Amino acid sequence: MEQNMNQNMEQQNVDPDRILQKAAESVLVEEGLFQKGKSRMWIDDQGWFLVLVEFQPSGIEPGSYLNVGLSYLWSRRDYLSFDYGSRQHDFMAYEGDPEKFYQDMVFLAKEAMAKVTEFRKFGNLSFAKDVICKGRNLKDDTNECYQKMMICGLLKDKQAEEYYHVLSNKLKNAYYKWEKAYQKELVEHIASIIHSRDRFYEYICGKIRAQREYWHNARTGMKKIEADGFFCQ
Repeated sequence: MEQNMNQNMEQQNVDPDRILQKAAESVLVEEGLFQKGKSRMWIDDQGWFLVLVEFQPSGIEPGSYLNVGLSYLWSRRDYLSFDYGSRQHDFMAYEGDPEKFYQDMVFLAKEAMAKVTEFRKFGNLSFAKDVICKGRNLKDDTNECYQKMMICGLLKDKQAEEYYHVLSNKLKNAYYKWEKAYQKELVEHIASIIHSRDRFYEYICGKIRAQREYWHNARTGMKKIEADGFFCQ
């Protein structure tokens, strides 16, 4: 009975978050990812974009979902967002067995790394454009049009101008704050340079550098994103 009581006390002292932390470290650190502070977010820096790995809690019980996606650095933000990709695995709960939970979290981390490897292919701009602009649907919402315009611009592709005109028309009646921000950028910065592939390319590169500098200087846990870690070709 005393042995059972000790085991129960040990289980009560188990920290599932710490188990998850160890499991993630065992897989992701050697692959070049770093943890954002003490959060459940891990980051793979790929120059013009970040691959985000999030071990998302449920808010109800210990455990984790798995989200993996891209965050494009040509948008000025003070937060990380999933611009492409998202949920990769359903919730895996801690059910009282620390060793089993550790193995479950190692499994999630390996699933995450497989997806990170896939997303690293976006480092090839032609590949990235083919995926982001798949179908070339000009009826996309304003956010999709913006992302397609930017990846085309980064590749110095003439389709950037096509997406610019579509986006301009969509934003004539901008209502939401984020739509008005796009509209402001188009009018004040992009309209005068969109006809020059080189100038628009340099503009996008400048935005990426500025966002990298912001993350490097302004956020705890993001110092590993070097401000000069992206160069125009």
